[in-house]
Amino acid sequence: MRLDLSKKCTPHPGHALVVKNPSCMVLQLALPGMALISSVMKIISVRQPWASLIVLGFKDVENRSWSTRYRGPVLIHASKRGDEVSKADIERRYGVRLEGDLRLGGIVGLTEIVDCVRPHPSPWYVPGCYGLVLAGSRPIPFMEWKGSLGLRDAPKKLTELLAFYSS
Repeated sequence: MRLDLSKKCTPHPGHALVVKNPSCMVLQLALPGMALISSVMKIISVRQPWASLIVLGFKDVENRSWSTRYRGPVLIHASKRGDEVSKADIERRYGVRLEGDLRLGGIVGLTEIVDCVRPHPSPWYVPGCYGLVLAGSRPIPFMEWKGSLGLRDAPKKLTELLAFYSS
């Protein structure tokens, strides 16, 4: 499943996310100045600071021990527990400086899985892992939410909450 970037939209003022069919979790996400996204929404939990690095567009590969055939939009959930890597380590290793507090235990953004490969030339790729290749990453307003393992369908309640808080 791919994002249809040919459709542009003009969201109503203050509206960012519209649930078109909550029973099927089919969403249309319309962020100002961005294309209309219409798809079944998935969610994946990632520890901080990696979750923020993804949604800010720095990290273009998420490393996993498993592969997936899924291609399409994914909500990025920042796990309740962060990784032990420090902001200074990130800056030293990758030349990226992260500012401010990194939110834990909720949805922090959206990306698209465009491929799953092994290996990948990205500096973010860890040899021996499967690389979920990411594109179109962007932050969205934080929403507290309980995470779980794996790539999974976004629960109906989450899609409804996202729609409610964006209206």
